[in-house]
Amino acid sequence: MVGPYVIKRATQDINGVGTVAGSVYAVSTVGSVAGTLLLGFFLLPLFGTRTILAALSLLLATLAVLVVWHERSAGVNVRVAESLTAAVVLAMVTSTGLAATPKPVEGFTVQSEAESLYGWVRVVDDQRRGYRLMLSDASVISAIDLKSDRSVLGYQQVLGLLPLFRPRASHALLIGLGGGHVAHDLISKGIATDTIEIDPAVAQAAQKFFHFKPTGRFIVGDARYEIKNLGEHYDLIIHDCFTGGTEPTHLLTQEMLSELRNLLSEGGLLALNYVGFMTGEGSDAVAAVHRTLKSLFPHLRVFITEKSDFTDFVFLASETPIVLDASSEDTRIRRLIEHEHRIPDTDGFIITDDYNPMESRQVRKSEAYRKLFLERIAFELLLR
Repeated sequence: MVGPYVIKRATQDINGVGTVAGSVYAVSTVGSVAGTLLLGFFLLPLFGTRTILAALSLLLATLAVLVVWHERSAGVNVRVAESLTAAVVLAMVTSTGLAATPKPVEGFTVQSEAESLYGWVRVVDDQRRGYRLMLSDASVISAIDLKSDRSVLGYQQVLGLLPLFRPRASHALLIGLGGGHVAHDLISKGIATDTIEIDPAVAQAAQKFFHFKPTGRFIVGDARYEIKNLGEHYDLIIHDCFTGGTEPTHLLTQEMLSELRNLLSEGGLLALNYVGFMTGEGSDAVAAVHRTLKSLFPHLRVFITEKSDFTDFVFLASETPIVLDASSEDTRIRRLIEHEHRIPDTDGFIITDDYNPMESRQVRKSEAYRKLFLERIAFELLLR
């Protein structure tokens, strides 16, 4: 509405309407670019959405008053009373909504919340189950039992068994911090862990509410960039990036995984967690991750956390054999072997920076994950 109206008001001669229209849309485009950069890199992380919306509303109201004053000065008949009444009513409604204290949600206690460039990060205690959760928007990225202070996420229990494959491991890299439980488990086995987490709000919550203490380098940044500056070699590399029902697709490409392979020490092991389906729509995404890893590593094994169609797939890849003793009496090893999943090497496609259709392959997964989320987390928590 605004563009055509401004063009109409600014046009004095129909012969110049093209120039006016071009000028208006040029200014609009420059404003959009500047606004996007200003909002994304400065205003949002500094002030948050509520403050920005309130300030923008006040700015627009001020501009409206100035326009009314200008129009009346020019002799234009402006219905001031009606305009001011509408403005006052809207201001009252808006300010009431912004100032309202969020209502408590039965069975849940919100311990903290912070807004970042990457999501709305909250720490919530589920009093019904005795769990503490870290939520990023509508995704659970960490969950512990408050009594035992142990993770209740099944795939993290599998990751905690990685030293069984590499008993002499002493140095690990974790991409995707969550609550820091994987690093906590590894240090209990004598393995120091460097961590990379893209979201500073997640990193802060892990330290404050999940007792995470760095046992190696603690890096906040995009893994795709940060791994280029590590200059280290690792016995274990754990790729655990999941939020909102999907994995960041730029971290699944052959180029990215090749860089991780180059960071492995001799005989090192790469573990990658991927949520997906065994059959049907979206199962080709799991096969694609498998085939991409297989194109880089001669040895690859896959384990699932649950024997269901929708589950976590934990891929283990290495330049050397990945061995488990099938005759072992260790219940942990026997459970792993029982949950091994085989994927044909020819299934799927290789994910590259040039060809990466993984976003479209994760739609069904996102929908299934959101359904599970709403079954386990009160819907009212999303409305706070």
